[in-house]
Order: sequence, then C-alpha cells, then structure tokens
Amino acid sequence: MVILQRLNTLAILLSWHVFDARYPDPERNFNPIDFYTPDLPLIIAFGRVADHAGQCIEDIRTIFDNLNKQSALETEFSNTE
Repeated sequence: MVILQRLNTLAILLSWHVFDARYPDPERNFNPIDFYTPDLPLIIAFGRVADHAGQCIEDIRTIFDNLNKQSALETEFSNTE
C-alpha cells in the first residue's frame, strides 16, 4: 500500500527531529533555533516534506471514507435481510 510507504518515509526522515526541533538542551548546548537554519537540507526540502505529509493525510481520509461507505452498505444490507 502506497500510504504505508509514504508514512514510513516520513517516519525515517522526521523521527530524528522529534525532540531536537522542539526543545533546547542545555546539557548538550543545543538550541534548535541555531541548528534549523535555512541552509539545512531538511529545511530546504521542507515544502516537499509538507506536501508528502499532506498526501498522507488525504490518503488516510480516503481510507476512512471508504471504510465508512463500506460500513454503511453492510448496515443497509443487513437491514434488508
């Protein structure tokens, strides 16, 4: 399924940044504002990453819409028996 490949790609790309992107770490002398600069490859590619995430959200919506339609059809069918 394509959605799993997309989600896996996002997880691999972004998992290393979950905490570092949010919180300064005085023990490591790390500040995300100093690290995430415009010349960082992740920031350069951020538009593409955001598009990829948006497509994942649309795919998930489609999956749930289809599940809801299937459930409605099954309910309708079971009511006619």
